[in-house]
Amino acid sequence: MMPVTTMIRRRRFHRLVFSVAGVYNIGWGFYAVYDPQWLFRFAGLPPMNHPQIFACLGMVVGLYGIIYFDLYDSWPAYIADFRPSERLSK
Repeated sequence: MMPVTTMIRRRRFHRLVFSVAGVYNIGWGFYAVYDPQWLFRFAGLPPMNHPQIFACLGMVVGLYGIIYFDLYDSWPAYIADFRPSERLSK
């Protein structure tokens, strides 16, 4: 990856958004693993026959939260390294 030397506009806002998304996704993921039937009770639906599927979804969402915290500090580097015009011209 190439180092990003220019300051990104609204960096503080983006860091806030990524941190809030990380906390939300990790919290949602933990709760979905802890109680996989909660959404069905909340929506008034009958319980799932296979709650393991919803618990697995909670693990995936929790992993996204960890990735958001990784992007909290390094997202400008990901954007600077992604140049679709150069990749398409090869």
